[in-house]
Formats: sequence, structure tokens, C-alpha cells
Amino acid sequence: MKATINLTLKRKIIMLAMLAAVLPVAVMFLLTVQFQGRIAKKAEAELDILSNVNVTQIAKDVYALCETASTLLDKKVSADLETARRVFRSEGGFGLAGDTVEWNAVNQDDGQQSTVNLKKVTVGGKWLGRVREFSQTVPVVDEIARLNGSACTIFQRMNERGDMLRVATTVENTDKTRAVGTYIPASQADGNPNLVIDSILKGKPYRGLAFAASDWYVSAYEPIRNSGGDVIGMLFVGERLGAIETIRKSIMSIQVGRTGYVAVLGGRGSHRGTYIISYKGERDGENIIEAKDADGRLFVREMVDAALNHPSGEITTHSYMWKNPGENTPRKKLAVISYFEPWDWVIFTTMYADDFSAAKRAIEQETGALRIKLLWQGFLILALVACLAFLIGRSEEHTSELQSRITI
Repeated sequence: MKATINLTLKRKIIMLAMLAAVLPVAVMFLLTVQFQGRIAKKAEAELDILSNVNVTQIAKDVYALCETASTLLDKKVSADLETARRVFRSEGGFGLAGDTVEWNAVNQDDGQQSTVNLKKVTVGGKWLGRVREFSQTVPVVDEIARLNGSACTIFQRMNERGDMLRVATTVENTDKTRAVGTYIPASQADGNPNLVIDSILKGKPYRGLAFAASDWYVSAYEPIRNSGGDVIGMLFVGERLGAIETIRKSIMSIQVGRTGYVAVLGGRGSHRGTYIISYKGERDGENIIEAKDADGRLFVREMVDAALNHPSGEITTHSYMWKNPGENTPRKKLAVISYFEPWDWVIFTTMYADDFSAAKRAIEQETGALRIKLLWQGFLILALVACLAFLIGRSEEHTSELQSRITI
């Protein structure tokens, strides 16, 4: 009977000790699991906010950079135009001779050629000629370029619809000659009016970004009229956009998150959806307006349209699924877009949505390691308590036996 009581007491001591060890470990383990879930959700929410704020701020900074450069260039172009006006007036002004000259006119947009006969363009009564080589001097335009350090062109109206032919210019063609004989069509390939020509034909000057033969210029155009007030040509001065290489390099050097970047697309007209500044400059000049994401959406078209439908500088956010070559599954990308109207730039800042998830994974790894450490420590405590309880139980059993012998 006493042996049975002793055995029961021994078991109770061991079980009580084990319970005392297991219960706090189990509670701590459950609390750690619960804590890990809460902290993971909170970290994910905070990181989502952080990534959005980070991308949005970068987009705003790039816009501000462009705005500053645009302001400085506009001031420079305004001064250039005033100089051009003075030179133009001092040389006797624009005129048309009685005889004509044949031109092989080349459309700067699509390269199509046509033959036209136009009256000779004169300045101060002297024909400007058809000078294509930079080794030969051209009156007025070379003087303006020398004084300003900017490009200069005199255009002649070709026809009733308003196509404008370069008859004297310092703008370089793709073959490194003067772009004489190329013309700006009044209508673009999509049927929409060319913004420059449309403004000039209405008798208004044009300021902004414009494509001239083979490059983009921050430009100023103003109409040239005859004595009757009809628009018969236009004067152009411009600063080549490629000259602001520091802005280009700054934009290309920006890293967003771990893999993100900033790029620039054309917004309207013939360069709509064309890379002006691409990632590392590797795709400059490539048109991606028809690009589709992993879900088949024309996401570039959507982004460009969204940018154009919002005021200049306003931020819009888009997301799309993208799969790079060699990857098995698409991943979500975040894009922040703004439209810089003076240069017709769609600025988009993009990054993978999981670029900031490394911090979340680090938190999960640390809490997971804490949970494993807690388990090992629990097992160790349990083992120690079990041994201690076993020893205490044996001691109690031995003491009971001694007491039993003494009683007998």
C-alpha cells in the first residue's frame, strides 16, 4: 500500500515539475507565433507606405530637376530669339525674290521626298542659297549661332497647308550636313496637326520642345509675315536637348529600391511612347507604346494616357505584372508617373513591389529564429526539470522506505 502511495507521489512530483516547465514555454511559444504574425503584417503595411513615399518623392525630385533646367533654358532661348531678331532686322529682313528655285523636299518625320518650286528666299535682298556644307558660310543663321551658341533656322512656307521648308540652317542632319531641304509637315502621321506649325499658322509664336531634323531642341519659333500680314515662313532658335547631358546622366543614375529606375517617354505626336531616356540608355529611341504586360494589358499606353490626362506635375500611380526573360513567374511592378508638359515628357519611376520586402523577410527570419531558440531552450529546461523531478522523486521514495523500516 505504501509502495503504491510512494509511486503515485513520485509521479505527481515529476508531472507537476514537468507541467511547471512546459506551461511557460508553451505560452511563450504561442505568444511568439502570434507576435510574429502581427509584426509581419505591420512591417508589410509600413514598408508598403515607405516604398510608395520613396518612389513618389523620387518622381517629384526628377520633375523639379526638369523644371529648373527648363526655366534656365527658356531664359536662354528667349535671349537667343531677341538676338536673332536684331540680326534679322540689321541684315534687312526676310523677302522673296521674283525667280524660283527647285527643291528636293524631304519630310523629316518619314523621309518621303517631293519636288517643289519656290521663290528664292532673301535677307536684305540677297538669296540665302542652298548651302549644305558647314564649311561654307550662310548669312544670318551662322551669325546668330555665333552670337548665341544656339541653333538657328529660316523656314519658308511650302504650300497652302503650311509645310515649312528649311532654306537656311545650322541644324545638323543625320549625315552631318546642314539639314537644308528638310521640312516640318503641317500634319503628323496620325493626322493630328503639328503643334509648332499649328501655332505659327495662327500667327502665334511657339515655345517648347520640338524635333528638328535629327534631334530634340528646347526651342522658340515665331512667324515671318509678308507686307500683307500673311505667314510665309518662320524663324527658329533652339538649344539642343542633348546639351543638358547632366540631367540625362542624373536621371539614369537614380536607383529606386533594389532594382527600380527612372525613365522618360515621349507624350504626344510621332514620339509618343518612345524612350527619350531609358534604363542605362540601352533602349533610347525605341517605341514601346504597344508593349504588353504579363496580363496582356497595354500598360505603357495606359500610363502615357493617364499622364496626359492629368495636369503637368501631378502624380499618378499604376501597377502592372512583369516577367523578365529567364524568370518563371511575373512579379508586380509599381510605377509613379508625371507629365512634364514643357518638354512633352512622361516621367515614370518604377520598381518591383517586393523590392522593400527584404526588411520584412529579415524580421520574419529573426522572429522565426527566436521561436526555434525558444523551443530548444524549452526542451533543455524540460529535460533538466525532468531529471531534477526524477531525482527528487527517488529521494522521496528512499526517505519513505527508511521511515517505513524505522517504524517496523
